[in-house]
Amino acid sequence: MKYVRLTLTDGKSIFLRITREGKVFLRGYQVNREGDDFKVGKADRTIRIVSYDAISKRVDMEMSLKYGWLVPLGDARKGL
Repeated sequence: MKYVRLTLTDGKSIFLRITREGKVFLRGYQVNREGDDFKVGKADRTIRIVSYDAISKRVDMEMSLKYGWLVPLGDARKGL
């Protein structure tokens, strides 16, 4: 699974599990720091569709086997 942390132009930061990357939009399920689905109300999961124009920073993430939460790509192999 591919995870990313996005910082939007309005200052919000979200974690996504990517389901589709297009030329204009990025689509994925919103997750928390541990990679679990983010739930709002009675919904099972929250899907986000984000325009690339609304993204100010993108960091590819991966699951740390040592700690069990998302870390920047490459840090999990370093033992962080």
